[in-house]
Amino acid sequence: MQGGQWAPTCGRKTGTTENFEDAWFVGYTPYLSTAVWMGNPNEKVSMRGIYPYGNVTGGSFPAEVWGAFNAKYHANLPTRAFPYCNPFAQRGEYLRTVDDPEAGTNPCPGQITLDYLSDEEIDACEDEIPEGFEECDYEYDYLDINAVRVTVYCGDPPPEEPEENEQEEVEESEDNSEPEDDQTEETTEGT
Repeated sequence: MQGGQWAPTCGRKTGTTENFEDAWFVGYTPYLSTAVWMGNPNEKVSMRGIYPYGNVTGGSFPAEVWGAFNAKYHANLPTRAFPYCNPFAQRGEYLRTVDDPEAGTNPCPGQITLDYLSDEEIDACEDEIPEGFEECDYEYDYLDINAVRVTVYCGDPPPEEPEENEQEEVEESEDNSEPEDDQTEETTEGT
């Protein structure tokens, strides 16, 4: 883990208390969630200056232990991505109604709404929602004391388009492909 020795698909977070009395490293992979904690369960003991490079933090000993354990645990496992969460919150807008922000009423049909993040006027019922997406039964009402409503639209994400460099490589390989045998000209020299 340290120095890039082990880096699967994972998420991780460090933590250190004041005076370096506790340190932890928590991480997860598609296979496993693991936490490493260092400290004294009976009393507060500072871990200042005991690590070779200074104080014990979540990114020092706990991270090294986490990395060593997970490297062995995952050694013979195939690389795996995190599962795709469908259809939860694939597309959403923070919306509030212009005419009655305290009511938190549904902005459809036909009410003009404001995008909560940019205050840009949009019509939530028109062309803002991609084809195949529909409103989910998922709303927040705690974002604002004025009853802000969040309307979340769910659906399959659009297919990923190849990045510009990938597209250029595909086009170049098509241009440089060799012609088929029946299209090549044969030349013979007289003897």
